Amino acid sequence: MQIKIGDLVAVEGRYGHCLGIVKEYLEGAIWDWTVIECSTGNYIPCSSNEITLINTPEQADAWERKIKMKKIL
Repeated sequence: MQIKIGDLVAVEGRYGHCLGIVKEYLEGAIWDWTVIECSTGNYIPCSSNEITLINTPEQADAWERKIKMKKIL
């Protein structure tokens, strides 16, 4: 998985679950990436293993449904 700035990603991390856009790579930091959450615009620090790259609209829809279900449960 090759993550790049500007990629649409799903984040499953300690700060929650969301869809977001990769903003920057943090070399030498505790976290690897900063992601901007699509729904709120909040910045989320996360590591590479908390990120899933979204390649198709169907994947984005599936992740959105998964995130909504986790909020309900």
